[in-house]
Amino acid sequence: MGHIYTSVRANITVEVMDTKLTTQSNKDANTGVNANLYVPSDEYSMLVGEEINLVDLKSSLTVQNAVKVSEFNAKLPNDSLYCHLSDVLLVDDFRIVVADFWNSKIKLFGRDTLHLASLNLTGHPWNMAKMTKSNIAVTVPKEKRVLTVQVKDGFQIAGEIKTKFECWGIAALNEHLLAITTARDGHYVLILTTDGRFIQQIRHPDFRANGFLRPIHVTTDKSRRALYVTYSEGNKLVTFSVPEKETQFSLDKDMLFVYENKYLRKPLSVDVDEEGNQYICCYQGGCVQQISYEGLFIKRLISKKRQKIYPLSITFHDKSRKLILTYGWRDVIEIYEMKD
Repeated sequence: MGHIYTSVRANITVEVMDTKLTTQSNKDANTGVNANLYVPSDEYSMLVGEEINLVDLKSSLTVQNAVKVSEFNAKLPNDSLYCHLSDVLLVDDFRIVVADFWNSKIKLFGRDTLHLASLNLTGHPWNMAKMTKSNIAVTVPKEKRVLTVQVKDGFQIAGEIKTKFECWGIAALNEHLLAITTARDGHYVLILTTDGRFIQQIRHPDFRANGFLRPIHVTTDKSRRALYVTYSEGNKLVTFSVPEKETQFSLDKDMLFVYENKYLRKPLSVDVDEEGNQYICCYQGGCVQQISYEGLFIKRLISKKRQKIYPLSITFHDKSRKLILTYGWRDVIEIYEMKD
């Protein structure tokens, strides 16, 4: 049995077998005409190994490996619990901001990984997004608020946004709009202005039956033209096209594809490189997956055969081609470099 990839908008399933690539095209339920195939099979080559690798022959992407180059401990002397580093964000060139969920703080580390500053919070932070060069947004789900925090030599809270629902994942669509996921609290993706004004709530009409459950993390590509949402209870990664003129999202027009895979169990954090390739933390699947910009499986990038791991958060640094990775209930932050 191979891996299954589904384009919801086109109602197309692409099944990758060990020896061949097959496609099935169904008629669009709304128009009654054959839908366009977003993943043309003649543009791909199959490389069969431990995993299945799909390579776009027309792009500059080559199959690379993630090589661990360093790690450091993010636990501080005054932390009372094990670290649960729910998100990691790069500011400036390579300073690292980490959200420590159970210790209720965000931490700042320098390029040399030395601890520079911390900000204690009243609730548990989950996700972060860069809003401007010096400002980030931090979600505090159970308090139903988003903090805006200025990052310089330390942290300073600049403001907050109150939300009707729990706010878990967060991404900046532009200088004025935010996308927020609500997890089990409604199973919504919310669109809000940066001053907290409600714009839209997005939810599949048959979300329970179709497994669009617990949207937990959201991010954008570098151009902020695509929005990626992980559904941790539905075991899905959904990609949306961001409307050009800040109009409301349409599930019919803007949902590009849904990615599913046998290793994609409880997907959490996802990040995107400059080529549009996605890196997904599969918390229960025990691996980090790399998939192409069209939503095709490339490989299990990081997994450990002799140790069960729970990848929790990931960020990709394009300039250095490095991945920063954290795990559930672990104090260590690992840094990997992409190499041929």
